[in-house]
Amino acid sequence: MNWEKLLNNTRLGGRPPKSELGRSPFHSDHDKVVFSGAFRRLARKT
Repeated sequence: MNWEKLLNNTRLGGRPPKSELGRSPFHSDHDKVVFSGAFRRLARKT
């Protein structure tokens, strides 16, 4: 397995990292979880 090839930035479509767009990777992942349908369905279960 060649990690340099697998982790190449060109696979990301040449987009800048999220931190350069004003949002940290943590906040991006947080929003994906909190606003996902599966997480919202759990709202009234507990």
